[in-house]
Amino acid sequence: LDLGFLVLYTWAFFTIASKLSINVFRGGNDSILFMIFFWILPISVYSIIQEVFFNGQTLGKRILRIKVVTIRGRQPSLTQYMVRWLFRLVDVWGSMGIVGIVVAATNKYNQRVGDLA
Repeated sequence: LDLGFLVLYTWAFFTIASKLSINVFRGGNDSILFMIFFWILPISVYSIIQEVFFNGQTLGKRILRIKVVTIRGRQPSLTQYMVRWLFRLVDVWGSMGIVGIVVAATNKYNQRVGDLA
């Protein structure tokens, strides 16, 4: 669900940019800064910001009624959220999700590398 929300956000970003006649692909400093602050940055921090401020839930997790908890069922600390988020680079983005799927499929609690860390 969260990926769907990010795709919807991306569509809205480019639709609004085109309506405002902002050519985000022309490569000038203004367009690069616009893309960083209004597209790349929000997508990059989507999960960490929501999980920290909404008790372990993103919008997608809230709809599915699931949330991030520690192995003892408690709310993770900010450090634990950060480690989990940083390992997403390896788990999800760096391997197109393959590492996360393989690791989750082969451990007792079905956790990806970020969750184990």
